[in-house]
Amino acid sequence: MNIKLIAETSGVSLATVSRVLNGKENVNENTRERVLEVIRELGYDKKMIKKSNSVTKNNIITVVLHDIHKPFYHDLLYYFQKYARSLSYEVLFYSTLGEDNSSSERIEAMTRFSAGIILFSSYVSDFNLIRQLQENRYPIVVIDNSFPGIEVNTLMINNRKGAQQAVEYLLNQGHTKIACLAGSPNLMVWADRVNGYIETMRMHNIFIHKDYIQYADNDIDGVKEAVHTLLYLDSAVRPSAIFCFDDAAAFAAIDFIQSEGFGVPEDISIIGFDCQHVKPNFYTGPELTSIRQPFELLSKHSLELIEGIISGRFSDVQVHELYDTELYVGGTTASLR
Repeated sequence: MNIKLIAETSGVSLATVSRVLNGKENVNENTRERVLEVIRELGYDKKMIKKSNSVTKNNIITVVLHDIHKPFYHDLLYYFQKYARSLSYEVLFYSTLGEDNSSSERIEAMTRFSAGIILFSSYVSDFNLIRQLQENRYPIVVIDNSFPGIEVNTLMINNRKGAQQAVEYLLNQGHTKIACLAGSPNLMVWADRVNGYIETMRMHNIFIHKDYIQYADNDIDGVKEAVHTLLYLDSAVRPSAIFCFDDAAAFAAIDFIQSEGFGVPEDISIIGFDCQHVKPNFYTGPELTSIRQPFELLSKHSLELIEGIISGRFSDVQVHELYDTELYVGGTTASLR
């Protein structure tokens, strides 16, 4: 059987043809009938058509992450595994690290053996993929990303409010010269955090110096360069506190600040975002003040939601939930002296 020819004639992807042939339920009925009609016209074995009409299920849910090796994901992986097993499912983790266009193709291929997919990754932004999965009624839940114009189940962290919590805590500690170490503006999560910083500073009529927002690549060298700029501003405007876009950046920032002879929090306060439990080996500083995300709730609720979609209990329900964060006070922040 020439599956490529079937796909081209039907005007669908190879993965869609594969799902039809293997009797998967996550295919739009009109699409299924179109593919089956092409199979008939091309004269292929009737057993293939019979097989495609018998829907099969499995107990695998795929969770798509950006970089599975990051300490950020440590707690998240544990909770996904814990709650998947309580629902009699196995969880498969897939990392999109180092991929660009191929990630969408690979994710689509996963629909052949996964009962559903949870996208926990702002790096996945292929509207066509999401739209096709929705049209085929494939069970999907998106965490911390949105796709305007596409009705998809979403569970969102209130990243703007988290940034507001961080900035208002620093303001309450007497800081007004507060800088922001920002991540890529192309990622919604990090864009929301820097926007939350800006909105909160403006709400309190606090001046934002033109150099206070420093964008750093998501690596140690990028963070060092950005923090160096902030440390060596004129003493009249040098920040007394820095809000970092995530904990990894905060750990790298503190390590660099200390290497330059400054103290944390004696000379400068640092606050992160994530409240990750696993610290990098190089870090020897105080316990990090950070914004805690509800990873356990996100894992539990996303799995319960997708299980409900798979079973048909939530087939006609669109879910859009927003989760709040909370402040954790460690030893990297102090009142302004």
